[in-house]
Amino acid sequence: MGLFDRSEEKKEKVYQEGLEAYKAEKYNAALQALKGAVEYGHAQSQRLLGFMYSFGHSIVKDGIEALRRLQYWLQKAAQNDDKAVAAKAREAPRQL
Repeated sequence: MGLFDRSEEKKEKVYQEGLEAYKAEKYNAALQALKGAVEYGHAQSQRLLGFMYSFGHSIVKDGIEALRRLQYWLQKAAQNDDKAVAAKAREAPRQL
């Protein structure tokens, strides 16, 4: 079973790995773990990745680019039924 397996169980496992790395402040490991799940629509991974960009926990150091990526991933999460971020995704463009 590869990293990009589309099963919900696998996406959730990869998300949990990314979340644990994030909590341990291992941001590069968190980014790598989350990438597998975000591309297949795992809303929680998309949300966490967006917030990582907004808090500067990513490879993007430019503030405007980080906000664009935050907006992108929050919109993706909202499209994938993450109701918790739908309102935040609509607010992000006003921050640019």
